[in-house]
Amino acid sequence: MKDFVKSFNGNPTDDVTKWLDSIIHYFDIAQISGEKETLYFQYAPAFLKEYAYKWWTDQKHFIFSWSTFKQALMT
Repeated sequence: MKDFVKSFNGNPTDDVTKWLDSIIHYFDIAQISGEKETLYFQYAPAFLKEYAYKWWTDQKHFIFSWSTFKQALMT
């Protein structure tokens, strides 16, 4: 999976929408079984690095779904 999805650092120049789309695209082409939004939410944090990882460690106790993860990451 790491060959297909790049890490997200959370730098101001990083395109969060493009990164989120890459997570969705990977699971669509990989045809991994299971509830897709649950899979997105379970695996996406593994690709957070630097500022984004710090953000996640501070926020992970308040975010419980893919939709809230996306919304919080984009704000």
